[in-house]
Amino acid sequence: MSFCSLRNGTANPLTLPAPYGGILIPGQGIVIPDSAANVTAALGSPIGAGIQINALPDDFPGAIAAAAYLGGVSSERLGTFTRADVAASLTDSALMTALEGAAIFTDQLTVKAGSVVGIWALSSVAAAGAALTLKASINGVSNIDSAAVLAIAGLSVVASFARNKIPFAAGAKLGIMISTPAGWTSTTADIICGLIIEA
Repeated sequence: MSFCSLRNGTANPLTLPAPYGGILIPGQGIVIPDSAANVTAALGSPIGAGIQINALPDDFPGAIAAAAYLGGVSSERLGTFTRADVAASLTDSALMTALEGAAIFTDQLTVKAGSVVGIWALSSVAAAGAALTLKASINGVSNIDSAAVLAIAGLSVVASFARNKIPFAAGAKLGIMISTPAGWTSTTADIICGLIIEA
C-alpha cells in the first residue's frame, strides 16, 4: 500500500475531493493511504501554491492505521501534531495539535488502554546543523523509549516500537515532544508528525 502526506500551506480551508473527503484548515497536514500521484490527480490541475504533497515510504507505520481504516480493529493513527519554524535549543517542547482562540492544545485523549507502536514525522526543509529528536508524551511526560531521530539532511523519519513497550491507560493524554540541540540551524522548518497506537 502507498502513502503520502498532504499539507494545506495556504490561508484558506482545503476541501478534499472523493474518495478522501474532509476539510484541511490552513497549516493542517494529514497522511493519506494512497499514492502521491493519485492524490494529486484527485485534487486536479493545477495544484494551488502552498499545497504540499509528498510520497512516503511503503513501510511507513501508517500501514497500521490504514489497516484499521480498512477494517482492522485495534490500531489507529493519532495526530497530526505540528510546529512551525522549529527553533534551536528545545528540550521536550510539546507540539501543537489544535488551536482555538488563545488555547493551545498539545495532547489527544485515548478511549482505551493500549500502547504507542510508532512515530512518523515530515519536515518542510532538510535538517541541518544537528539532528532533531521526537518522543511520545504520556500525560505530559516524554517517554525515552519512543525516540525518533530526524538525521542531518533528512526530511522524514519513521520509528516503530514493540507492542506494549510504551503502554498507556484508558483516558491518557498522548502527545509528541520535540528536542533540538544548540547546533540546529533549520529554524525555518515546519514539522508535522503523528503517533500510531494499538488499543
